[in-house]
Amino acid sequence: MYKRMLMICAIAVLALGGVVVAQQEAPQDQQMPPMGPPEEMKKCAALVGNWNAAMQMRMGPDAPWEEFPGTSRYELALDGGALMMHHEATFAGMPMPFHGLGIQTWDRETKQWQMVWIDNMACRTTLYTGPAEKDGKTVVTGEEMWNGMKMISRITTYNEKPDSFDWLMETSMDGGQTWFESGKATYTRVK
Repeated sequence: MYKRMLMICAIAVLALGGVVVAQQEAPQDQQMPPMGPPEEMKKCAALVGNWNAAMQMRMGPDAPWEEFPGTSRYELALDGGALMMHHEATFAGMPMPFHGLGIQTWDRETKQWQMVWIDNMACRTTLYTGPAEKDGKTVVTGEEMWNGMKMISRITTYNEKPDSFDWLMETSMDGGQTWFESGKATYTRVK
């Protein structure tokens, strides 16, 4: 029994030593990736705070625009690795207030923004992705469902200034061949 335990310990030590040597000899591209908030997240820090939103939504390309106020609170989370947004609004004719939660981060591997959106109306998680800012705009796209029908939503943030920015949601019901504006808002910082 004693010899058997010694043999097991010796094998374990040899195996562990092999793992350590293998890690030390690993090519550079197999080393530990960068940790902590990506550099791109510094841009998001400018959004931290409370915002008022003058919003408009419509349910289809020929539907009338409905106007309503909203508020958003942005805060950094996970040591600055993500931006969390809590949104509240009251739609005309809806039986309850609208509450949404968004979490946005930069994926170093794919070089894409990722945003997860969840709200109390659809009660569904949607993942939006999009490339780095281009021409002063950040655009993320995701697949959603509405009354059993798949659709694609594209969200654009633009005209970003220290105390305001614009937001646009476009929707496609035909796989991205045609788009219509389904939501828009101007956000102003609460002072």
